[in-house]
Amino acid sequence: MMEPDAAFPSGQAPRVVTHRNYPSGSALLAPPGVGRADTWSRKVEVLWVQSPVREVGYQAFMKWSLRRVCLPPSLRRIGARAFSLNQIEELEIGEGLEEIGRDAFSGCTMLRRLRVPGSLRRISERAFRLTGIEELEIADGVEEIAEEGFYGCTSMHRVQLPATLRHIGMRSFAHCALTEVQVPEGVAELGREAFYRCLSLRAVQLPNSLRRIGTRALCNSGLESLELPEGVEGIGDEALAHCSKLRRVRVPASLESIGYRAFAGSGIEEVHLPEGVNEIGCEAFAHCGSLKYVRLPTSLRCISYRAFYMSGLEGVEVPEGVEEIRYWAFRECQQLRRVRLPSSLRRIGARAFLETSIEETELPEGMEEVGYEAFCECPRLRRVRLPGTLRIVGARAFFLSGIEGIEIPEGVQNVESGAFHKCASLRHVRLPSSLRRIGYRAFCASGIEEVELPEGLEEIEAEAFCHCASLRRVRLPASLRKHISNVFSGSAVEFEIFGGCVLT
Repeated sequence: MMEPDAAFPSGQAPRVVTHRNYPSGSALLAPPGVGRADTWSRKVEVLWVQSPVREVGYQAFMKWSLRRVCLPPSLRRIGARAFSLNQIEELEIGEGLEEIGRDAFSGCTMLRRLRVPGSLRRISERAFRLTGIEELEIADGVEEIAEEGFYGCTSMHRVQLPATLRHIGMRSFAHCALTEVQVPEGVAELGREAFYRCLSLRAVQLPNSLRRIGTRALCNSGLESLELPEGVEGIGDEALAHCSKLRRVRVPASLESIGYRAFAGSGIEEVHLPEGVNEIGCEAFAHCGSLKYVRLPTSLRCISYRAFYMSGLEGVEVPEGVEEIRYWAFRECQQLRRVRLPSSLRRIGARAFLETSIEETELPEGMEEVGYEAFCECPRLRRVRLPGTLRIVGARAFFLSGIEGIEIPEGVQNVESGAFHKCASLRHVRLPSSLRRIGYRAFCASGIEEVELPEGLEEIEAEAFCHCASLRRVRLPASLRKHISNVFSGSAVEFEIFGGCVLT
């Protein structure tokens, strides 16, 4: 314990003075020759609190000029903001302290080392926020670190957490310089943003007691690898997002859910999701440019919006049980060449495979809808088999794809606008007798050479076959009654006309 006169020149004994906010029965050390403490609070540098003082009150020494503080074993409580915004360099807290109030030492930027005694059970909100702590030791006995307890301690590179710890609160160590952390057994959850933007954090050892990693708990950290222990059931929203150095993650068999953008923007290279995972959140693996392989479990029922948007996947096998691939799920996965779809699939959402490098795909029997721009701008896509159960081919579904031939199955009544627009390699099209309408620019600027429009077709919208330079022959059915406007403009086509259709 530091001596009370250590801060004063030899021969100049410090005096004991009083202050209106300072507890009676204790001592404040001041330079010789001063009177009341409240007249020179900006000049006091050393505070020596003596027994039997039990409490330092609310804002008691806030914004003083303290550099050294020694607190006795008799002290039980430090009030909110009691020492905030001081220049404390040395702080000694005696065993016996039971409560540290909110913001008690916040803004003490000169404080470098701290030992928290085991008599304390809880470190309150923002207690040491924005301090200069470099090394932190929290003794056994402490059970909770509350919200922003050590937030913004940008010099803190080392922390020893106690075995008694049970709760790590929201943003407890956010924006710190920690390089490694060992979370003790007994902690069940990493709180929201607990280690957010700890850019130097390379390694985290997690306990077997852990059940959940909270929202953005390790987001924007410097993690290089991570092993999630058995028992972890959920990974929260953005929990590991933007961890650009994170290459490897071991996922336990206990995992059930992966939150929104959980790994978005990380450097993960492959992931094996266990059986039992029933939910992959929106954008969970979006912008993971290094992600080449993912194993999806059969417990999965849908692939969420933008789940793998702009990832580096080269191939994917969608497991049996998945019924829907939602919009943008694999959009702009420009290395994606191979996709295997399950018989359970019923719907592919809008732009699900837009701008991928898929070369061929077989849509399974049972599937009913190909959504808007689902395979748009897939220039390598040469072959597509559409199932007999299909009912909807969405607008621009295959726009600018490399399809060479297509057979639209019975049951489809509409080919929507731009469905095969600018499919320059498309030579052969077979249309079903169930077809009633061909939408605007449905086959515009395609490579079709001839087409037989089926009996039952009632409407062809404008420019449906315009600028089809190779189109030479079209058979028009008697059922076609609606006035046709610019349907074949720019095409050198010969017609076989039946019924009462009108060409303009």
